[in-house]
Amino acid sequence: MVPVKDCLIALPEIGIAAMSTQKLSPDVRIEIAYSSEGERMVAEAPKSGDGKFRQNTGPAILHERVGEELLQVSQRSFWQGHKRAPEVLTEVVRNFAQLQEGEVVLDLYGGVGLFTSACLKDVGTSGSIHLIEGSKDATADAKNNFASQSNVEISTGDVVKIITRINRADVVILDPPREGAGKEVVQEITRLTPRSIVYVACDPAALARDTAYLKENGYNLEKIRAFDALTDHLLPQRRPSLRPLNDDEIKQTMMLSLPMNEASVKISSKFPADDEEDLAWPVWAGNIPIEHRYGVPIPDPR
Repeated sequence: MVPVKDCLIALPEIGIAAMSTQKLSPDVRIEIAYSSEGERMVAEAPKSGDGKFRQNTGPAILHERVGEELLQVSQRSFWQGHKRAPEVLTEVVRNFAQLQEGEVVLDLYGGVGLFTSACLKDVGTSGSIHLIEGSKDATADAKNNFASQSNVEISTGDVVKIITRINRADVVILDPPREGAGKEVVQEITRLTPRSIVYVACDPAALARDTAYLKENGYNLEKIRAFDALTDHLLPQRRPSLRPLNDDEIKQTMMLSLPMNEASVKISSKFPADDEEDLAWPVWAGNIPIEHRYGVPIPDPR
């Protein structure tokens, strides 16, 4: 292992350099958060097991401003890692949803209410939003954030169970964890026959799988946007120098679903090669071959 004194992808206010000079226990995990309002929080948790983070220094509750809205976000609640992600994502979701006065919106995996707060003005007082989230910490934040909004309903629990009790939704917004929504949730969403479904995903494979489920239930993909919410941290301003995918490449990329915990891989029937126009771009281009190696079978000890 190589010791490091700073983290190039973290905000300077996070204070990684200062933390690296402190004597920290090797048996704990450290989580540092810095809000848009200048609040800094440090929390610790056991390195092994499922121990929860315990707030160490700074406020236990942070506040994040997105546009005109100020949201409470406690330490155990999810928030986007990229500082501009909340603003960019809410703008795109609203643009895709094209909400109208009086509509009923279902905000699945709604967290502390990022998309609910952005959409409230669009549906107006005659409309309503039902936020469903599995994290008790996040819904506690959401209840505080929308305490004065009588047209916001908040439910805590498993989305796949609670959605079965919903009877109407004009628009469904969902932002599931990395594993995606899954077949059961997609079926329940389509049962409600919303006029529009806006899906925010962080895993392309899960999105592809759930898009296929939506198509099986009568919905087609109309618009899609991709953002460098993570890679822009690693290679700031580098994306513009990369050649964008063309239509032929997108069409030739296939997704193969395998019945092994719904694993998926991308495959190509052609020998790896780069076109002449690709070589003109000032970045590395190439292919990484993958080999299959089979080892000695290991029996289940049970």
